[in-house]
Amino acid sequence: MSLLLLVYGAQFVVFTYGRGAVRAALDEGARAGIVGRGRSDEVARCESHARAAIAQMLGPRMRSGVDIRCEANGVDVTATAQVRFRGWVAPAMGGWKVDNWSFTTSASVQLDPDPTRP
Repeated sequence: MSLLLLVYGAQFVVFTYGRGAVRAALDEGARAGIVGRGRSDEVARCESHARAAIAQMLGPRMRSGVDIRCEANGVDVTATAQVRFRGWVAPAMGGWKVDNWSFTTSASVQLDPDPTRP
């Protein structure tokens, strides 16, 4: 029983780190999309930068549950992620289960209406 509590605690720490990594990657992607302002590649820049940041911060198993989408509407760039981190302990192990964690988060950066302003 105490080992299972240790697994719960460790998974909580890892999932919390994963949530922070996803949030940081979305911020990075949205900022990169702003650089593409006025060009047709705002969304592509946002998604590629966010995915590259995720690849640096999360391992393959955690990263496989992250789906990133970006959109730009001329006023701002928004990066959104739907995330599902898989639990570590299968239900077959004594009836106990460490659940999956699913959430959606987003980051948005507003375009400066006057890019010449210092």
